[in-house]
Amino acid sequence: MITLNEVSKLLTDCRLSIMIKNSNTYVNKQRIMNYESWKIIHDKYCPMLYGVALEICPVKKEAEQLLISSFKHIYTQEIIPEKYPAYCLSLMRLVIKTAKELYPLKFKNNFRLKQFENTPLLNQFICEEIGFQDYCKEKYITQHEGLQLIRKELNLLRTF
Repeated sequence: MITLNEVSKLLTDCRLSIMIKNSNTYVNKQRIMNYESWKIIHDKYCPMLYGVALEICPVKKEAEQLLISSFKHIYTQEIIPEKYPAYCLSLMRLVIKTAKELYPLKFKNNFRLKQFENTPLLNQFICEEIGFQDYCKEKYITQHEGLQLIRKELNLLRTF
């Protein structure tokens, strides 16, 4: 799994590349995520994201590379909890999207996360990046009915 030291090095590398690209020092200072933010994101989400990465790429080295690339995206795209209400979902989607970019030939179609195999709707939201409103339109259901389906699947996850 990616260590906090690797995240710290990644933070430094990203900081330098952003400063080279953007000469406005004030903007650079505003964009640079501090170490404490990275530590919180790492400690809270890295084990879960590493599990997703291992499910996509069973080879440990490839999974770690996927996780490092995903953290680069988190930093460069400023994916911080304050901007994303469903932060965990956003991070899982990011790892899957990054895997598709890094390993397009290895990434199988209709990929499903094992921990969500009994919840097809949640799996679809995560793996296929379909939006809630689009799903409701596609299935010809109201948003209320869609929310009921999500609630059922969440309750099903809690029982396992």
